[in-house]
Amino acid sequence: MQYGVAKVGISQGGGGILLGGDFTVIVEGAPCGVVFDRLTPHGESPHATSTFMPQSGNPTVLVGGKPILREVLSIATCQHPLTLGSPTVKTS
Repeated sequence: MQYGVAKVGISQGGGGILLGGDFTVIVEGAPCGVVFDRLTPHGESPHATSTFMPQSGNPTVLVGGKPILREVLSIATCQHPLTLGSPTVKTS
């Protein structure tokens, strides 16, 4: 199965918007999301400071030396999955 690649400022997790990214790879006009990126606050703890840890990234696709994030499989520390990945740029 293929999953949409994360896009900073567009992809979300539990209503929080993805921040950070790697500006060397642009996906549909937005920086690619990578591990250690964070979500905007979307509730009280643990939703106030959520990040995507290494096990959430794709271990075979690296951007700036970090695994990329992908919808559904990338889970933030607040336990929300990444949503709104790229509809045209996919990875396993």
